[in-house]
Amino acid sequence: GKINCVIVKDLSRLGRNYVETSNYIERVFPFFHVRFLAVTDDFDSFREGVDLTVPLKNIINEFYSKDLAKKSSSAKKALWREGKFTGAWEPYGYRKSEQDKHQLVVDEEAAGHLRAIFSMYMDGCSYSDIAKELNTLNVWSAQESHEIREYGKRKREKKLLWQNAYISQMLQNPVYIGAAVYGKTRRMLADNMPLYLVPRSEWDIQENVREPLIERTIFEKAIETAKQRWKDCLEVWGVKENRPHSGNGPLLGKIYCENCRKKLRRKMCV
Repeated sequence: GKINCVIVKDLSRLGRNYVETSNYIERVFPFFHVRFLAVTDDFDSFREGVDLTVPLKNIINEFYSKDLAKKSSSAKKALWREGKFTGAWEPYGYRKSEQDKHQLVVDEEAAGHLRAIFSMYMDGCSYSDIAKELNTLNVWSAQESHEIREYGKRKREKKLLWQNAYISQMLQNPVYIGAAVYGKTRRMLADNMPLYLVPRSEWDIQENVREPLIERTIFEKAIETAKQRWKDCLEVWGVKENRPHSGNGPLLGKIYCENCRKKLRRKMCV
């Protein structure tokens, strides 16, 4: 009862899925007595008579969307085969070349911090230890480094802190041995396929496409170290089954980090 009219530029702005769009126009809107207007297509649901061109236009919109999505995907895969970078955010330690945005070059300052992260991890530091050290030294986080490079300043007044999860991702990212990694996520909205994470075994990895920041032996050792630490953690948790392992308690969902504004959770240390 709060909305009695929906106005769009054309039928494709309501949706490009033929079944969904037709269902709204023919069933949902009439049921709720909502008037629907598509300006450039000259469609008014309150107008008497049947417009036979509407179903045809909806079908064309759907197939146009699918065809466009396939062409875009094919063009991106062609760049992948050449080892080109197609992401919006470059990996920490690299920056986009001024001559070609699809090429990555080394960001010397960030690369130095990256090598220090690997060095600390190989010396026995945990993700949390590394994050604390970087925050203590006031090293710009990956997001802040990107913002400063792109816009000349940070977007937030408060400093963004390094997080354990990002440290973990960096230590296991093969891009730092000079490889190009594609297809970590997949989405095809034209086929009703939402965004989802692709298993590591299905990633498209091409070797030696850019200057490496970390030696392969160090990177592989970091991967094995991470696997072993995870196994050790599981064994400790398995022994103490009666202890609460999740972030629970009366303050769960009520307290937030001052910097990143994420919910804080209680963690049992072992």
